[in-house]
Amino acid sequence: MISVTFIAAFFVGAALVSAGKYDYLCVENNYANSVNFYNHPKDCSKYVQCWKNALGAFESIEQQCGFGTYWSMDDMSCISAVKVNCDEDACLGLMNSEHRAAKGNCRGYWQCMGEKSVPMCCPSGQHYNSTYGCEDNINEECTADCFGRYVAPVVITNETESENNTNALQDLTTTEAPIMCNKVGVENSPSSYTWNVNGRSFSMKCPAGTVFFQNKCDCLSSKTAARTCEPELLLKFNNGLLDESRNQIDVQNVSVLVENGEAIFDGATSQLVIPFFTNLEIKDTLIVRMKYTSDHTEIPDGEQRALFSNFDCTVNPSIQMTENSQNVVALVGTWKQFGASVAVPQIPLDANETVSEKDVTYKFHNNQLSLTVGPQPVEYVEVEGQLRKVQCALHIGYASGMLNFKGRIDEFAVYQCDPNA
Repeated sequence: MISVTFIAAFFVGAALVSAGKYDYLCVENNYANSVNFYNHPKDCSKYVQCWKNALGAFESIEQQCGFGTYWSMDDMSCISAVKVNCDEDACLGLMNSEHRAAKGNCRGYWQCMGEKSVPMCCPSGQHYNSTYGCEDNINEECTADCFGRYVAPVVITNETESENNTNALQDLTTTEAPIMCNKVGVENSPSSYTWNVNGRSFSMKCPAGTVFFQNKCDCLSSKTAARTCEPELLLKFNNGLLDESRNQIDVQNVSVLVENGEAIFDGATSQLVIPFFTNLEIKDTLIVRMKYTSDHTEIPDGEQRALFSNFDCTVNPSIQMTENSQNVVALVGTWKQFGASVAVPQIPLDANETVSEKDVTYKFHNNQLSLTVGPQPVEYVEVEGQLRKVQCALHIGYASGMLNFKGRIDEFAVYQCDPNA
């Protein structure tokens, strides 16, 4: 089976909610990127996505941000809720003791603090009940992580075992939010911390059996845990366009046939659009591994077919990979460099082959762009600066000004880390 992996910055997932209800928000504007985004009129944890259909009429979809995040028009993304000034916050006028269930996370809930909703999570092994609060799982019915972070199971050693814990395996999931820590541990009281919210301080106690870790910014078991590198997007096409990563990101299909574990692109109009990666921001690592099948010999001389890009909104791309009859080409754009690129030669087809299977890895890490194509030698170039943010969606099989991809993709995934490190 052929696979594609794409490694990128961390984003919290957004899920499709409904369509058409907020068409009136869609106004004539710059739709060069096929889509536009607007604040939701009633709920800060949602946003409205607009586009023009084939008849030129506006349509809309209501989208749900991942738990712990609100939509930000400034960032064109769902970001930490504590960073967003929400005029429709559900906690306005409510007491600090009020809380409500989160959407899309069985461990998550929102608690009112200073008339602002603050995301919180029940400890691992529990779930949130709207009536009783956090309560123990009976049949492991809730196994969700929190805030999109994953911590692998660990073995307790004599060095890490506390007096209150037994030597055993335990699946720990951090409750660390993707924000700067606004909690401070209390000296000589390991199970206490101070939570600073909107200029006010709240004295908090950790759940029984946990202590506050400043470097984790939350209450956890005293055991240490090692993180594993998990994809931010994982498309295997065995279940349509279902994202099999923990984020469950929405993928929009434009004329791509998905069958038998493959996404089939016709080379004319086919593409997959992922608005979730608009304003992609990378500080350290972006890796793309793509396994696909194509016939590069049919690409006309001087032409390029797009493999993926964020090049569709009249501005230069920051990430792009293409192929032509001779090479696979990777490009990256940073704040300091317009575009740095590397190329690796295509592997010649055998006499009895009409297409070739390719295992391609695009990697931007520590200011170096590298490209690997199957057994070919790795090509790389040094790059200055961080990846440039571009307000364009991620497109698979499309880039402005070039041919659409023609071929088959079996797997596509996105990371902010190196799974081989």
